[in-house]
Amino acid sequence: MSFFKKLFSKPPPRPNWMADYFAAKSNLPSKQTAIEALRFVVLDTETTGLDIQKDQLLSIGTVCIEEKAILVKDAVEWVLYNEDGVPMNKEGIAIHGLRPKDLKEGTKKQIALQEFLTYLDNSIIVAHHTAFDVAMLNKAMTHFYPDFKFYNYQLDTAKLAIRLERGLFDQSSAYDRKKYTLDALCERYDVETVERHTAWGDAYTTAVLFLKLVHLLQKNGIQNLKDLMR
Repeated sequence: MSFFKKLFSKPPPRPNWMADYFAAKSNLPSKQTAIEALRFVVLDTETTGLDIQKDQLLSIGTVCIEEKAILVKDAVEWVLYNEDGVPMNKEGIAIHGLRPKDLKEGTKKQIALQEFLTYLDNSIIVAHHTAFDVAMLNKAMTHFYPDFKFYNYQLDTAKLAIRLERGLFDQSSAYDRKKYTLDALCERYDVETVERHTAWGDAYTTAVLFLKLVHLLQKNGIQNLKDLMR
């Protein structure tokens, strides 16, 4: 397709199963909403690697937080069926534990992503190094709709910890990244890791860490969504 044809061509219609998700955008919470009144979806993804362009999504783990409580019974993990024939390597399997057999028995990508969007709705996304997880999810979604982008507000536990420890308004970028890995923060804030390097386990662990960080941030005057996102 030429540049001008691409520029003036209409985008393809969104799939019907994305309709409810995009409809919920109009009901995003106000940034003045108190933390206790917000619904957070803490998520983690397992992938074939860390290259957003080349690697593929293998599983999604989610845990919901409402009224500053983790709703464990509502936690969900989707292992994706390997319909694209993604090659697996021993190094990756040793980390995330997902074998070719697990992917063969997984949920088809469209069904998993549809269920994930329904679960997410207009909640605030929370993850550790959120940008990577969201980028991988966006990439998976664009297989079904080329211009897909998550509209949800997003929070990163690594960045929240940096704000807490380096000053709420410290915008400098120079810091020791090794001190802000999930493992390092869990050790520092006395959070027990659960099923490390599984999507559900890391999502739950991140949720516990998030609540501890929020508790400390509230002591420093952080009370609403706008404050969290500053």
